[in-house]
Amino acid sequence: SGNWLLDPDNITIGAGTAGLNQTFSTSGNVTIEPNSIKSALNNGNVTLQANHDIIVSSPISASTDHILELDAGHSIFLNENIILSTATAGSASTLFLSANDPRGSGNGADASIAQVIGKNIFADNITLNLSGASNGIGSPSVPLVLGDQNKNIVLTVNTASNTYLQTQAAVTQISSAGVTVGSNAF
Repeated sequence: SGNWLLDPDNITIGAGTAGLNQTFSTSGNVTIEPNSIKSALNNGNVTLQANHDIIVSSPISASTDHILELDAGHSIFLNENIILSTATAGSASTLFLSANDPRGSGNGADASIAQVIGKNIFADNITLNLSGASNGIGSPSVPLVLGDQNKNIVLTVNTASNTYLQTQAAVTQISSAGVTVGSNAF
């Protein structure tokens, strides 16, 4: 067990050959199979750190008590679901999304965390981080959809940009200011 860190230029989570036994470089584009992420989450935390963009093109689904962290130097595009459930009673699944991350090399003025209509993000603890960018998290027409109606979530938002969210959780505990959830501003 331990941490699994991958840090090429761009990461696509989708059909491809990259798995646990592949060699990665710190430049170029990498496609990672979602099942490889799921397998790694069984044993430890997983950090996918791209210098530029991360694109979720295939759904990620895992039962885990570990952390899945997506750090993009520019933007994160959520074209498919990310569903993390708790593996052990009394524990929690955690998802951390960070765009315009200073560890990357992208030009972040127009960075964003964006989601396709009809896709969802489920985890017990969700942190959204976007600093120093103007595009924001979600949009008025396509807010990020968070949570599961049968579960509670703890949401932390760190950004000065516009943030548009829709929560389906039974209870959403929000730690931030300047966040719009549905038609409610916090």
